[in-house]
Amino acid sequence: MRPVTITRAPSVGTRLFERDTRGTVLTPAGEAFLPEALGVLSAARAAAASARAAAVPERIIVGHVAALLVTPAVRALRAARPHAEVRTLHLGWREPRPALLARRVDVAVARLPFPTEGLRIRPLYDELRVLLVARPPPGRPFVDPTRGHRRQRDRGRARHREHPPRATAT
Repeated sequence: MRPVTITRAPSVGTRLFERDTRGTVLTPAGEAFLPEALGVLSAARAAAASARAAAVPERIIVGHVAALLVTPAVRALRAARPHAEVRTLHLGWREPRPALLARRVDVAVARLPFPTEGLRIRPLYDELRVLLVARPPPGRPFVDPTRGHRRQRDRGRARHREHPPRATAT
């Protein structure tokens, strides 16, 4: 904004400044006007700050932990909010909750379990976990590594009584 000199404010109806060869000084009307004008400017700045604070954030930071793909979600967020700057921030395994509570990130994509007090949690999907085992060399038996695993044992207790797990060759 450029400085502006007002010698006569049309809406005020009187001279606010006196000019001479030595410079410009406020008239008595200008001195009465100045504190009120500064108050109005201050109120206008406060109103603008309030409006900015209530507006949608211009920057959205998506936190994520290792091995989680967030690219599709970030693309969708950028498409849905083209006015916003969307950034990503890699977080350590234990950082999602502290980063959210400290407002270092706006959202986080992470894996549970971790403390969730003070957070809203929205499951994105269930991960299918599988066990991969190399095929044993010819002549060696295949040993089921899930044998004796508590959940597997509890789930199939009746089945195991009928047909107990055994080593098989593949």
